[in-house]
Amino acid sequence: MGQPIGGFLAHPERHWPKVFAGEFWAKYPFSLPCFVGAGFALCAVAYATIALKEVRLPFGYNLLASHVIHVSSRPFPPRVIAAIHRGL
Repeated sequence: MGQPIGGFLAHPERHWPKVFAGEFWAKYPFSLPCFVGAGFALCAVAYATIALKEVRLPFGYNLLASHVIHVSSRPFPPRVIAAIHRGL
């Protein structure tokens, strides 16, 4: 499906000279298929982020204040804890 669409959109300055009249389109004739593909991918990511339950964050979730420290059964050595407190 991508190859026919890419071939149809390639060289837009030849197919639609009134709309794509400019030096950019003559210099980069395959940029329109790339822009269309990138726009489709961006729309898919935006839709997935909004619509999919698995991707959405819970209501009221503060992303900046969500630094969760997982405590394991083995505590960190004292030198690591000291380095964390010093900000290293």
